[in-house]
This record gives sequence, structure tokens and C-alpha cells, in this order.
Amino acid sequence: YLSATLLSRAKEWAEAQSNRAIKDVVITIPPFLNQAQRQAVIDTANIAGLNVLSLVHDISSAAILYGAT
Repeated sequence: YLSATLLSRAKEWAEAQSNRAIKDVVITIPPFLNQAQRQAVIDTANIAGLNVLSLVHDISSAAILYGAT
């Protein structure tokens, strides 16, 4: 429940900064999470009112960001 509260607050901050409604997200996770832990992240995001489009390893997200700049 605490994680859902944190994600909900992050959603509020993102909406305030972008002046847009946030509902679809891509979440970065550590690569060592097992399937049950990945599902827990998705469930937590759903509780926070977020639709998870994808879970991306944090290392991969850094590479994507580097390639985008």
C-alpha cells in the first residue's frame, strides 16, 4: 500500500509539471526481480490508478535515454 501511495504522489507531481493527465506509464525495475515481484509492481501501479504499458530494466532505460539524446 505504501508503494501505491508513492506512485500516486509521483503521478500527481508529473501531472502538475506537464499540465496533462497521466494514465499510461513505463516503469523501470531492477533486472533481478522475479515474476511475482514484477506482477506486484504492476498491481501496485494499478492501485495507484496507472496503466503499465511496460516494465523496463533500469540498465536498458539508461541505454535508451543515452540513445535518445
